[in-house]
Amino acid sequence: KPLALDVNFSYRWFDVEGRQNFGFGFLPRIRFSDRISLFGNLAISNNRQEPGYVSRYLIPEQTGGWNDQDVLIGTRDRWIVDNSVSGRYIFNNKMGFTLRVRHYWDRVTYSAFGKLGEDGVPDLLDFDGRDPSGHPVFDQNFNIFNLDLQYNWRFAPGSDLIFVWKNQIFSNGRKLDSGYFRNFSELFDHPQTNSISVRVLYFLDYLDVERRIRREV
Repeated sequence: KPLALDVNFSYRWFDVEGRQNFGFGFLPRIRFSDRISLFGNLAISNNRQEPGYVSRYLIPEQTGGWNDQDVLIGTRDRWIVDNSVSGRYIFNNKMGFTLRVRHYWDRVTYSAFGKLGEDGVPDLLDFDGRDPSGHPVFDQNFNIFNLDLQYNWRFAPGSDLIFVWKNQIFSNGRKLDSGYFRNFSELFDHPQTNSISVRVLYFLDYLDVERRIRREV
């Protein structure tokens, strides 16, 4: 079919009060011709009251209620948006290339903290997760943007030459007040990294090699 669409929704709840996960997926696929195809993937999830490990070493000064042997656990809400578009062009039955653009956004906000008890349940602490100046220490605004260009050439049966160019932007901060599109535009103010890799996979038929060795012997 020239057009296909997958849509999915998920919901999960837990025994812990208030903890639940919502998920939504939207995956369109368009085939313009036998050579050109376009694939989209939008995945959105909201994890509420999720437990997560936090490092006590991020706090400049130790706050009362725990010691150096305690493990700190935080209760957090997460919004995750994973958005990607891939285009594929096939030259012939031996070579083609794929261009993929992906943005991953994970916004994490903590609401409570505790030290892990022997029964696996955190004991709540009188601690709000803020530094002496009042700023949240553990809340995160995490972004990754990738642009990947991959060229494949099957030069022999089971053997491939793969060329990959990758562009990446990474951002991890505490600015949580911006929406998705403003957050995405500000991502390009950060440094970019580029890498090029070439990989060769060659299929070696062991039985054929063994027969040749026996003939030579």
